[in-house]
Amino acid sequence: MPAPLQIPAVGATATRRVAITPALEDAFLALSGDPNPLHTDDGFAAAQGFGARIAHGLMVAGLTLPALGEVLGTPGFLCLTQSLKYHRPVALTDVLDIAATIRHVTPALGIVVVGLEARVGAQVVLS
Repeated sequence: MPAPLQIPAVGATATRRVAITPALEDAFLALSGDPNPLHTDDGFAAAQGFGARIAHGLMVAGLTLPALGEVLGTPGFLCLTQSLKYHRPVALTDVLDIAATIRHVTPALGIVVVGLEARVGAQVVLS
């Protein structure tokens, strides 16, 4: 029988810092198979105004999952829905500061709403 669900308190937060590197991006691209030249070709990305290739948004989103799991504090959580907003591109030299914060809890239904945010310095890049 599974352990009872431990409902976290509203306001509980977990944080994580992750350095984005070309090797991390290349590993994600190998896994995803995404050939978008914004992520694979420095020259193409520079011609589009990005300076060099940029991190894949779904990789950045995936890097928030450890903070999400930590703030929920329960193994085997199930994500029913997720909404993401990308605010600006992430360079392959950026360091992300990620925070997952409990925003709302409905204990009777076992529903927990978590806000996720990734920043580079003071700038929000994902929420």
